Amino acid sequence: QLMYAQEAVLFHEKANQGIETIQEQVDDLAKYGGTVAIWGGTGKSSTFINRYSLDAERFPLVVDSDPDKVGTYVPGSGQVIEFSDILKSNTPDTIIMTTQWRAGSRIARVAAGNTRNDLEFSDLTTVNLRLFADLGLVEWARPYPMLRGARVSLVVGNLFNERQDLLAIDGSPPVNYQADLLDPLGRNVRLTFRKLFFPGMPPPGGRTG
Repeated sequence: QLMYAQEAVLFHEKANQGIETIQEQVDDLAKYGGTVAIWGGTGKSSTFINRYSLDAERFPLVVDSDPDKVGTYVPGSGQVIEFSDILKSNTPDTIIMTTQWRAGSRIARVAAGNTRNDLEFSDLTTVNLRLFADLGLVEWARPYPMLRGARVSLVVGNLFNERQDLLAIDGSPPVNYQADLLDPLGRNVRLTFRKLFFPGMPPPGGRTG
């Protein structure tokens, strides 16, 4: 139990050091970083913005590639979310992008006979990549009416194919926690096509009812 208490204190100290380091980096960006853009105004980005006080006065530029989020506000800090195309005409010196990170951890278990059977989880960072093109806005596609309101998206999940390692106290991976069972997909690629039909545009085949 004393060992667990010492590990908990050490983890707390390292966590506080990490928070202080990130806060110092954010403050330095506000003072000396020039134009800073934050990618994403909801979810993990919103949590990061509010945790480290990226206020609207020092960090007014928040962008997102999702049209449904454009014109809305970042919860808590209040920045208006701009469409990411604004970066073409307003090139920032720095872009802050958040990723998904999970700290390493340990589960303490006591098996039969009062023997230790701990489980060690490694930390995990995953990055997703999303690219899309609105074909109706692309010059070469404009002569084709059927491409109006069409979007092609390419999504790469877990771009760097990161997996979380899990080991028992003897260094072996437990059967139920093997990597292929915890995350059977790993890196995955999705290509999607979306089409919107607008009033006045007849559907395929010319049917009207």
